[in-house]
Amino acid sequence: YTGVGVAVEVTLGVLVALAIYNYIRSGWLKIVCLIIVTIPIMAAPIIVGTIWRLLFNPGSGVFSALSVMLGFGAIDWFDRAHAMNSLIIADIWEWTGLIALIIYAARIAIPARIYELAKIDGVPDRTVFRKITLPLLAEPIGMAALLRMMDSYKFFDLLFIMTRGGPGTVTELPTFYTFILAFEQSDFGKAAALSWILGLIAMFIMQYIWGYFRKLKRFEVRL
Repeated sequence: YTGVGVAVEVTLGVLVALAIYNYIRSGWLKIVCLIIVTIPIMAAPIIVGTIWRLLFNPGSGVFSALSVMLGFGAIDWFDRAHAMNSLIIADIWEWTGLIALIIYAARIAIPARIYELAKIDGVPDRTVFRKITLPLLAEPIGMAALLRMMDSYKFFDLLFIMTRGGPGTVTELPTFYTFILAFEQSDFGKAAALSWILGLIAMFIMQYIWGYFRKLKRFEVRL
C-alpha cells in the first residue's frame, strides 16, 4: 500500500503541478486549478471514506455501473482481489493535491533567469527539464514523499471506514492490526512493540528516500 500509493501520488502531483505552471497562463485560473486539486485535502477523512465507499458499492456504486456499461460485468470492489486497490485509489485522490501544491510552490521559487539563460543558449526543453528543473525540484519532491510516507504509516481512517481490514485480513495493514491488538484484544504490550518496530522501519525507509532525492540535486545554479 505505502509503496504504490506514495509513488503514484508523488508522480501525479509533480505532473499536475508542472502542468498548471507551464500550460495555464492566467494567474486566476492557476489559483482556481490549485483550489480544485486541493479540495480533497480539506475534506474530513470520514467524509472521504464514506464517499468512496458509496462509489465502490458493488450494488449501487458508480464504478460498478461503469464496469457493467463497458462490458466487464459487475465488479465487487471490496472482494479479496480489489479491496486494497480501492483503498489505494481513494488515498491517491485525497492526497495527490498536497504533493501538487508543494511542488508548485517549489517551482515558483526557481528564478526565471535560469530558464532565460537556457533559452538564450538554445537548450532543448527536454534537457532543461532533466538538467535544471528536476534537480532543483529534487529536494521538495523528496520532502513531499517523506511527508506522505510518514502519513501513510499511520493510515487508519479510510481503512476503518471503507473495509475495516476485510475481507478477512486482506486490508489489515499494520496500523489497523495494532488497533485490533490494543483496543479489541487488550494486548497493549504487543501493540506497543509493533508500534516501535513500525517506527524503526519507517525511519530507515525515510532516510533512504531523503538520501536518494538529495543525490538527484547534483549541482547548484549560481546567479
